[in-house]
Amino acid sequence: MSYVIALDGPSGTGKSSTAKEIARRLSIAYLDTGAMYRSLSLFAMEVGIAPGDAQALAPLALTLQFEFPELGKVVVNGRDVSTDIRSPEVSGRVSPDCQPAAVRETMVDAQRIFGSRHATVLDGRDIGTVVFPDAAFKFYIDCDPAVRAQRRVQELATMGKPSSYEDVLANLLERDHLDSTREIAPLRKAQDALVIDTSDLTFDGQVEEILKVVRAGLR
Repeated sequence: MSYVIALDGPSGTGKSSTAKEIARRLSIAYLDTGAMYRSLSLFAMEVGIAPGDAQALAPLALTLQFEFPELGKVVVNGRDVSTDIRSPEVSGRVSPDCQPAAVRETMVDAQRIFGSRHATVLDGRDIGTVVFPDAAFKFYIDCDPAVRAQRRVQELATMGKPSSYEDVLANLLERDHLDSTREIAPLRKAQDALVIDTSDLTFDGQVEEILKVVRAGLR
């Protein structure tokens, strides 16, 4: 049975980690939309397309067939690109490559096709409002900016990258503003989305909150 679980919300709320854990516990697909855009950048780089070249990127995007056979694995046109798409070269050009409207439209179409064929969970800024407005389950993952900043500081510290709380908070607030005011598909809560505020929840707690709703709906 195919159905879609859409998780939207601002940066730093744990959406991606939560989505992956939900996919694991329900044994369904996790559709990594970021990996899709990274794959486009990888293939574009390999054939010599300049970053952000909409006229060349859009036709290339139409040729890509995506599979997500297991968590963390990305297969494009039969090739495992899971490692290649994380290279610094790909990271450095993915932002301009995903900006053209024609590229986005093609990728959204591919995401919808995948979601129509598989039970799928995915996260982003506009999943429940634009990509899958008819998703069976919609959640808006929110969290107090101060809590998000503190969690990010702790995460960076464990990675050996000490950072200033004030700088991290300022960055998050700027990202929130940009995401909610961007011209194409801005961040906003779908009217029928259930809000999950993770400010006072543990990771397992927020996963369980969502699973409770999904499992009840699937019955």
